[in-house]
Amino acid sequence: MPRRHNRFYRQYADTLARYEAAFGMAPPSDIWPSAAQRLSDDPRARRVHPRDAFILSRPQAALLLLAFIGLIALALYPWVQ
Repeated sequence: MPRRHNRFYRQYADTLARYEAAFGMAPPSDIWPSAAQRLSDDPRARRVHPRDAFILSRPQAALLLLAFIGLIALALYPWVQ
């Protein structure tokens, strides 16, 4: 398990323990699944590895979209005249 994953696992497990200490009962599992289920076994989890996909921040995606729209506009410009 990567070091970063270990840290998230410990932090999440600590959150569950603090919930139980604060409220005197285990957190509801439909909202707060166990750390193993949440971070390892969750079938709804989607993980993207940078080697498998391009990952863009929202500002980068917006800039790319504007550039694409600009190229389309330039390509259509001669047809408009």
